[in-house]
Amino acid sequence: MVKGASTGGDSNLKVIMIVEGESDKILFSKQREWFDSLNKKVEIIPADGKQKMASKAQKYYRLAEMKGANHIIFMPDLDTDECALITRRLLKMDNMQLSITIVLKHALEAWILADRNCMRESINQSYNLSGYTDYEMHPKQKLHSLFKRHLGYNPSSVEASSKVAPYFSISRAAENNKSAMRFKLFMEGI
Repeated sequence: MVKGASTGGDSNLKVIMIVEGESDKILFSKQREWFDSLNKKVEIIPADGKQKMASKAQKYYRLAEMKGANHIIFMPDLDTDECALITRRLLKMDNMQLSITIVLKHALEAWILADRNCMRESINQSYNLSGYTDYEMHPKQKLHSLFKRHLGYNPSSVEASSKVAPYFSISRAAENNKSAMRFKLFMEGI
Protein backbone atom coordinates (compact mmCIF):
# COMPACT_ATOMS: atom_id res chain seq x y z
CA MET A 1 0.00 0.00 0.00
CA VAL A 2 1.43 3.42 -0.88
CA LYS A 3 -0.63 5.92 1.08
CA GLY A 4 -4.19 7.15 1.38
CA ALA A 5 -7.31 6.63 3.40
CA SER A 6 -8.10 3.21 4.84
CA THR A 7 -11.19 1.51 3.50
CA GLY A 8 -11.20 -1.65 5.64
CA GLY A 9 -14.30 -3.74 5.12
CA ASP A 10 -16.60 -1.26 3.33
CA SER A 11 -19.47 -3.39 1.97
CA ASN A 12 -19.91 -1.13 -1.07
CA LEU A 13 -16.24 -0.75 -1.94
CA LYS A 14 -15.54 0.60 -5.40
CA VAL A 15 -12.19 -0.47 -6.79
CA ILE A 16 -10.44 0.72 -9.94
CA MET A 17 -7.90 -1.77 -11.32
CA ILE A 18 -5.29 -0.45 -13.74
CA VAL A 19 -3.99 -3.40 -15.76
CA GLU A 20 -1.32 -3.49 -18.45
CA GLY A 21 -3.53 -4.05 -21.46
CA GLU A 22 -6.59 -5.49 -23.13
CA SER A 23 -5.65 -9.13 -22.53
CA ASP A 24 -5.44 -8.49 -18.76
CA LYS A 25 -8.78 -6.67 -18.89
CA ILE A 26 -10.42 -9.63 -20.64
CA LEU A 27 -9.19 -12.05 -17.98
CA PHE A 28 -10.14 -9.91 -14.97
CA SER A 29 -13.51 -8.92 -16.47
CA LYS A 30 -14.52 -12.59 -16.35
CA GLN A 31 -13.89 -12.50 -12.57
CA ARG A 32 -16.92 -10.24 -12.04
CA GLU A 33 -18.84 -12.92 -10.14
CA TRP A 34 -15.92 -13.42 -7.74
CA PHE A 35 -15.54 -9.66 -7.19
CA ASP A 36 -19.30 -9.41 -6.58
CA SER A 37 -19.11 -12.23 -4.02
CA LEU A 38 -16.61 -10.07 -2.13
CA ASN A 39 -18.96 -7.04 -2.33
CA LYS A 40 -16.46 -5.22 -4.51
CA LYS A 41 -17.54 -3.14 -7.46
CA VAL A 42 -14.47 -3.41 -9.68
CA GLU A 43 -13.81 -1.42 -12.82
CA ILE A 44 -10.89 -2.59 -14.94
CA ILE A 45 -9.00 -0.05 -17.03
CA PRO A 46 -6.29 -1.15 -19.48
CA ALA A 47 -3.25 1.13 -19.51
CA ASP A 48 -2.09 0.25 -23.03
CA GLY A 49 1.25 -1.02 -21.75
CA LYS A 50 3.27 -0.96 -18.58
CA GLN A 51 5.18 2.18 -19.51
CA LYS A 52 1.92 4.13 -19.88
CA MET A 53 0.71 2.69 -16.58
CA ALA A 54 3.72 4.31 -14.92
CA SER A 55 3.85 7.54 -16.90
CA LYS A 56 0.13 8.21 -16.36
CA ALA A 57 -0.15 7.01 -12.74
CA GLN A 58 -1.35 10.41 -11.50
CA LYS A 59 -3.90 10.62 -14.32
CA TYR A 60 -5.29 7.20 -13.36
CA TYR A 61 -5.42 8.25 -9.72
CA ARG A 62 -7.45 11.37 -10.61
CA LEU A 63 -9.73 9.29 -12.84
CA ALA A 64 -10.39 6.91 -9.92
CA GLU A 65 -11.23 9.92 -7.73
CA MET A 66 -13.65 11.25 -10.36
CA LYS A 67 -15.34 7.85 -10.57
CA GLY A 68 -15.88 7.82 -6.81
CA ALA A 69 -13.53 4.89 -6.13
CA ASN A 70 -12.41 3.98 -2.63
CA HIS A 71 -9.34 2.12 -3.83
CA ILE A 72 -7.06 2.02 -6.87
CA ILE A 73 -4.92 -1.00 -7.73
CA PHE A 74 -2.06 -0.88 -10.22
CA MET A 75 -1.11 -4.33 -11.59
CA PRO A 76 2.25 -4.23 -13.43
CA ASP A 77 4.28 -7.32 -14.18
CA LEU A 78 7.38 -7.76 -12.06
CA ASP A 79 9.66 -7.81 -15.10
CA THR A 80 9.94 -4.01 -15.20
CA ASP A 81 10.76 -1.03 -13.04
CA GLU A 82 7.26 0.42 -13.38
CA CYS A 83 6.44 -0.23 -9.71
CA ALA A 84 9.12 2.23 -8.59
CA LEU A 85 8.04 4.77 -11.21
CA ILE A 86 4.36 4.50 -10.25
CA THR A 87 5.24 4.86 -6.56
CA ARG A 88 7.46 7.91 -7.15
CA ARG A 89 4.79 9.66 -9.22
CA LEU A 90 2.03 8.96 -6.72
CA LEU A 91 4.09 10.02 -3.71
CA LYS A 92 4.52 13.46 -5.30
CA MET A 93 0.76 14.06 -5.13
CA ASP A 94 -0.91 16.04 -2.35
CA ASN A 95 -4.28 15.51 -0.69
CA MET A 96 -4.57 11.86 -1.60
CA GLN A 97 -7.80 10.33 -0.31
CA LEU A 98 -7.87 6.96 -2.06
CA SER A 99 -6.15 3.87 -0.75
CA ILE A 100 -3.52 2.80 -3.31
CA THR A 101 -2.07 -0.65 -3.83
CA ILE A 102 0.49 -1.87 -6.33
CA VAL A 103 0.19 -5.62 -6.93
CA LEU A 104 3.35 -7.11 -8.38
CA LYS A 105 3.00 -10.30 -10.32
CA HIS A 106 5.67 -12.23 -12.17
CA ALA A 107 3.32 -12.33 -15.16
CA LEU A 108 -0.41 -12.85 -15.48
CA GLU A 109 0.32 -15.90 -17.63
CA ALA A 110 1.87 -17.52 -14.52
CA TRP A 111 -1.51 -17.10 -12.79
CA ILE A 112 -3.23 -18.77 -15.74
CA LEU A 113 -0.76 -21.67 -15.72
CA ALA A 114 -1.45 -22.08 -11.98
CA ASP A 115 -5.13 -22.86 -12.58
CA ARG A 116 -5.08 -26.55 -13.56
CA ASN A 117 -8.79 -26.66 -14.41
CA CYS A 118 -8.52 -23.59 -16.62
CA MET A 119 -5.57 -25.04 -18.52
CA ARG A 120 -7.21 -28.45 -18.89
CA GLU A 121 -10.36 -26.85 -20.35
CA SER A 122 -8.42 -24.38 -22.53
CA ILE A 123 -6.13 -26.90 -24.22
CA ASN A 124 -8.60 -29.82 -24.15
CA GLN A 125 -5.93 -32.04 -22.60
CA SER A 126 -4.79 -33.13 -19.19
CA TYR A 127 -2.41 -30.61 -17.69
CA ASN A 128 0.23 -31.48 -15.12
CA LEU A 129 1.60 -28.86 -12.83
CA SER A 130 4.66 -29.25 -10.65
CA GLY A 131 5.17 -26.61 -8.01
CA TYR A 132 4.32 -22.94 -7.89
CA THR A 133 4.13 -21.16 -11.22
CA ASP A 134 5.76 -18.06 -9.70
CA TYR A 135 9.06 -19.71 -10.57
CA GLU A 136 8.24 -20.35 -14.22
CA MET A 137 10.95 -18.42 -16.09
CA HIS A 138 8.93 -17.67 -19.24
CA PRO A 139 5.23 -18.13 -18.47
CA LYS A 140 3.97 -16.29 -21.53
CA GLN A 141 6.06 -18.43 -23.84
CA LYS A 142 5.03 -21.60 -22.00
CA LEU A 143 1.34 -20.73 -22.28
CA HIS A 144 1.66 -19.99 -26.00
CA SER A 145 3.67 -23.18 -26.64
CA LEU A 146 0.95 -25.22 -24.88
CA PHE A 147 -1.64 -23.67 -27.18
CA LYS A 148 0.49 -24.36 -30.24
CA ARG A 149 1.19 -27.97 -29.22
CA HIS A 150 -2.37 -28.87 -28.20
CA LEU A 151 -4.52 -26.64 -30.38
CA GLY A 152 -2.30 -26.28 -33.44
CA TYR A 153 -1.83 -22.53 -33.40
CA ASN A 154 -0.12 -19.77 -31.43
CA PRO A 155 -2.76 -17.20 -30.42
CA SER A 156 -2.14 -13.52 -29.77
CA SER A 157 -2.25 -12.41 -26.13
CA VAL A 158 -5.82 -11.16 -26.58
CA GLU A 159 -6.89 -14.45 -28.21
CA ALA A 160 -5.20 -16.45 -25.44
CA SER A 161 -6.96 -14.39 -22.75
CA SER A 162 -10.30 -14.81 -24.52
CA LYS A 163 -9.72 -18.57 -24.67
CA VAL A 164 -8.83 -19.01 -20.98
CA ALA A 165 -11.00 -16.30 -19.37
CA PRO A 166 -14.23 -18.35 -19.18
CA TYR A 167 -12.40 -21.07 -17.21
CA PHE A 168 -10.01 -19.00 -15.10
CA SER A 169 -10.44 -18.70 -11.33
CA ILE A 170 -8.31 -16.49 -9.10
CA SER A 171 -9.10 -18.82 -6.19
CA ARG A 172 -7.79 -21.88 -8.05
CA ALA A 173 -4.75 -19.99 -9.35
CA ALA A 174 -3.99 -18.93 -5.77
CA GLU A 175 -3.48 -22.58 -4.84
CA ASN A 176 -0.38 -22.76 -7.08
CA ASN A 177 0.83 -19.17 -7.36
CA LYS A 178 1.94 -17.03 -4.43
CA SER A 179 1.28 -13.65 -6.04
CA ALA A 180 -2.24 -14.80 -7.01
CA MET A 181 -2.70 -15.86 -3.38
CA ARG A 182 -1.55 -12.43 -2.15
CA PHE A 183 -3.97 -10.74 -4.54
CA LYS A 184 -6.83 -13.02 -3.45
CA LEU A 185 -6.17 -12.36 0.24
CA PHE A 186 -5.80 -8.64 -0.41
CA MET A 187 -9.14 -8.45 -2.25
CA GLU A 188 -10.85 -10.43 0.48
CA GLY A 189 -9.40 -8.11 3.12
CA ILE A 190 -10.13 -4.65 1.74
